[in-house]
Amino acid sequence: MGTVVLKAEVFFAGEDGCPVCGEKKTVRARTCRTCYNVLGNEITRRVDAVRCAAIATKNGHLASKNTENPVAREVIWGPVLAQVKIGKDAAYCIPSRGGVSSYWDCRKSVVGGFVSLFVFGADEHKMETGEKITAWVELKTKSILEGETYYIRAQAVKGVKSNVKLVIGPYDDNYITVLPATRVARHGRRFSVGFVTV
Repeated sequence: MGTVVLKAEVFFAGEDGCPVCGEKKTVRARTCRTCYNVLGNEITRRVDAVRCAAIATKNGHLASKNTENPVAREVIWGPVLAQVKIGKDAAYCIPSRGGVSSYWDCRKSVVGGFVSLFVFGADEHKMETGEKITAWVELKTKSILEGETYYIRAQAVKGVKSNVKLVIGPYDDNYITVLPATRVARHGRRFSVGFVTV
């Protein structure tokens, strides 16, 4: 089985839909019966990989809050399963704080500065700069001297693709309406974050 495309809007909506086709499934099943019959046990493993990334995302949020010098952090929305590009000028970071795993720091230029995009799972998935990956994506805030700032955290998922991609764009970008999007005008920066169909 090649890479499977999964529906971000189904994961975001909850447990009732099949992430492959969007049709109804039982809460405990990973996919609907039809997709399982066509794709077999491998599709169960792929959906489980997404669920493992969701757990890693929650654990990462807790680890960032439980350091020696914690910074107030909040999740604005997410996670959303989306394709993300690791920029060619991204920096690989190995934190000195316990519990926080290595990541790619992929700053995105916006009006008035940049937005931080941190892509975790670098060790597990041997990611490289310029690569497009699929990840659980969250928009978060953290406290700084001037108040709070927005940033994006992404947790890599191996073996699947999403039907949407993350876009950090102009303040007036149009995004898929069934997934979250945010427009930010703060500390001199103006940008928007949302998702478009791949």
